[in-house]
Amino acid sequence: MNNFHFNKKEWKSYPILFNKDDRKNALKKGFAPSHSLISQKNEFWIAIHSGGLAKFDTKKQALIPIKTKQNIDFSKIGYTGFSEDKNGKFWLASYDLLKFDPLTNDFQTSIERDLIGGMVIDNENNICMAALDEIMFFNEKKNEKFSFIFEVNQPFDNWANILIKLKSNKIISLYKNGLALIDFKKMKIPSFNDQIYISKLTYGDTAILIHENNSELNFDADRTSFAVHYGILTPPNTSLYEYSYQLEGYNNEWVSANSPSNFIVFSNLDGGDYTFRIKAKDTNGKFLPTQSLHINIDTYFYKTWWFYSLLVLSTIAAAYAFYRYRLSEQQKFYHLREKAENLEKEKTIVQYESLKQHLNPHFLFNSLTSLRSLIKINPTQAATFLDGMSKVYRYVLKSGEQELTTLDVELDFAKTYIALQKTRFGDGLFVNIDVDETNLGKYIAPVTLQNLVENAIKHNTADVESPLIIDIYTQNDYIIIKNNLQRYRIMETSNKRGLNNIRSLYKFYSEKEMGIIDDGVNFTIKIPLI
Repeated sequence: MNNFHFNKKEWKSYPILFNKDDRKNALKKGFAPSHSLISQKNEFWIAIHSGGLAKFDTKKQALIPIKTKQNIDFSKIGYTGFSEDKNGKFWLASYDLLKFDPLTNDFQTSIERDLIGGMVIDNENNICMAALDEIMFFNEKKNEKFSFIFEVNQPFDNWANILIKLKSNKIISLYKNGLALIDFKKMKIPSFNDQIYISKLTYGDTAILIHENNSELNFDADRTSFAVHYGILTPPNTSLYEYSYQLEGYNNEWVSANSPSNFIVFSNLDGGDYTFRIKAKDTNGKFLPTQSLHINIDTYFYKTWWFYSLLVLSTIAAAYAFYRYRLSEQQKFYHLREKAENLEKEKTIVQYESLKQHLNPHFLFNSLTSLRSLIKINPTQAATFLDGMSKVYRYVLKSGEQELTTLDVELDFAKTYIALQKTRFGDGLFVNIDVDETNLGKYIAPVTLQNLVENAIKHNTADVESPLIIDIYTQNDYIIIKNNLQRYRIMETSNKRGLNNIRSLYKFYSEKEMGIIDDGVNFTIKIPLI
């Protein structure tokens, strides 16, 4: 160690007399003096980084490392402060606050910390410690200790808190872009009861201090990540508490939040309303009053439910327009095929008529009217109804591209169509489906079941007092659609073209005849499975 003599104006080196093993360790680990002091007994001491303490021996003109009674591994200890109190005890700041008795060579841990950044002792033996934005007070004799935090609008991970003792016995806390004057004489331990608080919310380089007047925050749609800071407003050690938090609107479960940093980070949240809650329980099982912070994040317009509804309606309208366009184009094509063979002509006409009858325009208008009512009284059900309409029209468009489909696919489409009609008629319509699973792989012309269910609804009343009951079941390689007869008093004119087209179509696909039975009580149609 080099020492400068002011009287002689010269430098002189004094060795540190490690023993053989400690000297090897010193060469490997780079032991070096970090702090020094001249004690009240006029003894010269140094604190050796990762190497303990050493005292200057005037006879040997060297620094002698101190052998402590405790088995301490100094290779893991670095010092940030070294002072002597009025009682002749040494205090060292490191990851913890350490006390050393030079008479007995005893070390003792007084306060456990993650890291102490600086330390000074005033004339009343009050120990002042700093750790980033936190100032800690400790008086061993009075057994008093408390801490407080500087609330500054900047992150704390890029600056150090330096403590300077003045002749006036006051202390200056010097940190980046600011300082604070500390006078322990004017400080008193708070008299309030323990309480948890939300101190601030940070994002990027910005911090928002939380107080009673801003317990609700509003953010733009692009502010979806932030950190919420919290703590216990009390003198005792906050490690006596267990924290739990909840973010209502994201995860309604309470989550353990035991962390020395005392902040929670949330990332990539969706737009919406959230409520952050924090609670603490002490070692006796007592809960402090829960604190909360309301946070609103705007939603991009293209993620709102009304935009999705508009998009779906636009898609349906475009699909319907395309459907009508396809019909028009097919009509032109059919006219060019008039001179084809009779069988192919009959098949084309039947397919054309079947496609025309896929969805009665009344169904669209009635469905849109029902949708309009649902949007006002039950938006959730309206969305489900809209999905059903979309599935119906999607299936209709696909059916024009294929001659046959499997019975299970046709049944799924029929169930969607029936669900839409149930929304309209409620308990005025009952449809019972009992189909043998062995028949699900057999084929049927697309939209057959929908046409026959629609035909039953079209020609019969369906209300709560007299419900329309439709049975769909399989029997002997037939799919049977039967409904009870309760025709309108004023009969709607019917030319039976729809049923005749279906009959002609199935003559082309199957040797079995399609059956139509009207016994005055029930109306039954038997469609052969292919």
